[in-house]
Amino acid sequence: MELHSIINSIRGVKLLRSGVFIIIISVLSLILNEYFFRIKFNVWPVISYSVYWLIMAMAFSALILIPWQRYQENSERLIVEAFVTGVIIGLAVAIYKIFAYYELWTLFNLLAEPIRTALFGLLVAWVLKEKSRTLTINQTTQ
Repeated sequence: MELHSIINSIRGVKLLRSGVFIIIISVLSLILNEYFFRIKFNVWPVISYSVYWLIMAMAFSALILIPWQRYQENSERLIVEAFVTGVIIGLAVAIYKIFAYYELWTLFNLLAEPIRTALFGLLVAWVLKEKSRTLTINQTTQ
């Protein structure tokens, strides 16, 4: 199935198009990743981090392609949305880590996690914005 047809089928269900729903599912997925891969099963850290960044990339991609698609023309708004959402997601995961690990490093993580997640959100937003702009330019020249 093509990515375009998947996105169109998701657009049909209003709840799945909601930015809040995508953010909540992303936070829950990140928390489950942290719990199962790092706490419960103590999987090799590279796998846990790979899944973490994959979930983050999918979350920001879904946000940009579905509910934030109307901001494609206003790139400043798109960047602000991505940054604020990254801070919110990062803060939620950092708060979970405080309760899960109850160690000193988790307090410093309250600052590091939201900033790192917000910067990653900016990166994904910029890449997808540039890709869509390139595709638009290519389609108009043909």
